[in-house]
Amino acid sequence: MKAPTASSTMTTPDEVVDQVVDQVDHLSSLPAEERSAYWNALTEAQRVAILPLLSPEVHRPIVEGTNIEVLTSLASQLEVRDAADMIDRLDTERASCVLDDLDQQTGEQINLRLDYPSDSAMRWMTPAISVRADWTLAEVKAHLRTNKDALSGYSTAVMVTDEHYCFVGKLSIASLIIHPLEDPVTLHMDTEAVTLRDSASEGDVVELFADRRVVNVPVVDEHGRLLGRVTVDDALHLTAQLADDQFMKRDGLDHETDLFATRVVSFRKRTVWLAINLLTVFFAAWVISFFQDTVQQIVALAVLMPIVSSMGGIAGSQTLTLIIRALSREQIKASNISWIFRKELAVGCLHGVTWAVVVGAVTVFWFDSVVLGIVIAVALLFNLLCAAASGVAVPMLLKRIGQDPALAGSVLLTTVTDVVGFFAFLGLASWWMA
Repeated sequence: MKAPTASSTMTTPDEVVDQVVDQVDHLSSLPAEERSAYWNALTEAQRVAILPLLSPEVHRPIVEGTNIEVLTSLASQLEVRDAADMIDRLDTERASCVLDDLDQQTGEQINLRLDYPSDSAMRWMTPAISVRADWTLAEVKAHLRTNKDALSGYSTAVMVTDEHYCFVGKLSIASLIIHPLEDPVTLHMDTEAVTLRDSASEGDVVELFADRRVVNVPVVDEHGRLLGRVTVDDALHLTAQLADDQFMKRDGLDHETDLFATRVVSFRKRTVWLAINLLTVFFAAWVISFFQDTVQQIVALAVLMPIVSSMGGIAGSQTLTLIIRALSREQIKASNISWIFRKELAVGCLHGVTWAVVVGAVTVFWFDSVVLGIVIAVALLFNLLCAAASGVAVPMLLKRIGQDPALAGSVLLTTVTDVVGFFAFLGLASWWMA
């Protein structure tokens, strides 16, 4: 497949950006087996431009299928963080080969980032231009003029460090215009500027930018030394990625699940949680089997069973979603968890009473049986209370044992509401009606 080539006529920066975006979109929408041919037809400059923009599910197989020489050349031209991201997707042997072939300085910068987890602020950090606290504004202006290429996007301020390169504040570039140039930097710098630790998680980054409404934030190590910065552009990208992760995890998928992957790969990625779900369904069916004689005697029970389990599942999912979101934002603390639990139980009770009355009345009218109406009303009330309690308890328990609540929470919650719903409804019916 032939890749689009650059036009011989002069193109504007906006047109270049449009061409890159078009190439990314086209590559991402190709079936997996056709992507390699398209990628191989691109020029090296085109590859350097589009590689950082590829989504994880497209990026990984492209990188894994590229030879060492090309990867080394790309790594030497990419920004350090993009090169680190690329190398991190390789197996250990291929990653070592690429790093060994790079110049010492680039290799050390990449290795520094690879020492941190893939979801840490260090991986998203870009270089930051800095000035000394003991300079004057005139010296800052001269330094910026000499290093104007280092002033990249979102450079509304420069970082200020001491003689040990420890971060001490931020200086607005506007200060160079509105204040006398003989003034010292310390007179106008912001010493209260917020910082990010190099080990901060992606969630911490998103939360900080959402709370503080900042444009860029310095990244520092454990000793306070300036390492770089994270910009609002990075935070927006992270926000979208984390939202996509949460959306995919609801159904047992991850953000690297590719719609255009091969059939075998798609099968392998999706079948695990289908198997787990099948086990939970069999468990619910096993519970129903204890009451099969009752169900055979009272056919109405088979008609009404899905109502109890479905209402519990939906109510529990609402609570589960709220708790998972609160956990991701670190809003749940030891001081408020008991209040949250009591509040959700109260809401579950209100839902239970309301819908128990509604469903019970409909059942009486439909099947002309007051006893059956009372049975389903009590079972529904009990299941909605259990759903509320489980919606809080399940994600908290998963979080405590180190599992992702977004990935496993819905499966466990559905199991609880199905089993409790069936057991309560059929158990009451067997006791009272059979």
